[in-house]
Amino acid sequence: QFWFMPGLLGDLQVCLGIHGQMVLVDRATRTVSVKFSSWPTAQNPAHLLDTVRAFVAAGQYAAGLASAGHHRANLSGPIGVVEGRERGHS
Repeated sequence: QFWFMPGLLGDLQVCLGIHGQMVLVDRATRTVSVKFSSWPTAQNPAHLLDTVRAFVAAGQYAAGLASAGHHRANLSGPIGVVEGRERGHS
């Protein structure tokens, strides 16, 4: 199962470990980002959103969408577990 987060260019698929390990799939930029390091405390929302923003910015840069970085992505929306490839579709 992956978690879905709303992103600037479409949903982001995120797999999370309890101490900050992460796999983020951004289909809009065709990038996958992986983080193996860990945080000293479990499930820190501030660190999570900073890491997601960094991954999204790196993906946009790699995809040649650096100008999209001028707009701050709205990542404060709901996160949910779903089945299938897109939120709301199974």
